[in-house]
Amino acid sequence: MALHSDSDLLSSILGSLRLRAEIFAHGDFCGLWRLDTSGAGRMSFHLVGRGSCWLHTRNQTAPVALNAGDLIAFPRDAWHEITPERDPQQATDAHTTVMCGYFDFGEHGHNALLDALPDLIHIPAEQATQQGMLELVSRLLLTEASDQALGRQLALDRMAEVLFVLMVRQVMARAEDERGLLAALADPRISRALSAIHAQPGSNWSVASMAARAGMSRTAFSLEFAARAGVPPMRYLSELRLRQADRMLRDSRNSVAMIAESVGYGDETAFRRAYQRFFGVGPGAVRAGRATGMNAKS
Repeated sequence: MALHSDSDLLSSILGSLRLRAEIFAHGDFCGLWRLDTSGAGRMSFHLVGRGSCWLHTRNQTAPVALNAGDLIAFPRDAWHEITPERDPQQATDAHTTVMCGYFDFGEHGHNALLDALPDLIHIPAEQATQQGMLELVSRLLLTEASDQALGRQLALDRMAEVLFVLMVRQVMARAEDERGLLAALADPRISRALSAIHAQPGSNWSVASMAARAGMSRTAFSLEFAARAGVPPMRYLSELRLRQADRMLRDSRNSVAMIAESVGYGDETAFRRAYQRFFGVGPGAVRAGRATGMNAKS
């Protein structure tokens, strides 16, 4: 039986991003301490291993209690502070273990999936337990972090990538949190169109052909897609093509012209202009950076 499924749209969407996870801290805290990983321009997350602590953010009127097994993440790098007690100035004799990490997507510009996530994701331990896999991966992360086995860092980072997928699943399971692309994924008609364009982004798509895949009129599809995904269908397609082209520029030796054609641009000049607008740097500079071992800024 094949593991791949054409209906696994979330895998396709996540595959269009250059997701990388990094576990950079796993500490045991006692006394007076504070944690704040905001300001790095990346999506930070924290997993409480044991003990308890309090989360402070600017958008909440009261601190949030965190307990062992709780997972929190900040898709838009919002300011936050974790302290041992409700009062940030109060110390404690109790020990609390917290794992800290980042999710990085290696790109700038509009990201429909991240835009659809709430500013704060808080998955209490009991919700992770209900999902099963999320609790299992969380426990594996904490166990691996406590060990000093060879390959520990790589194992932690790869497991954290799986953690991100499971976290998005959990957010999607909360119907009241659905917005943007997550709401589009929940709509069977829009989801059919998304599956089709993700499978063949370089095809000669039009709003009419997308609407046909969804089984909707052109006008109804355009309005519903924009309302749910947050962007018009052709803009979504354009950004999907440009992200695919960006991966190909960094990971293959095909010419810019060949890559432009493969993602649906018949005119190389138009592709170069679109890529420059979206990423802030030309495709030639990215290709040159790869050839010299440098990472072009995007």
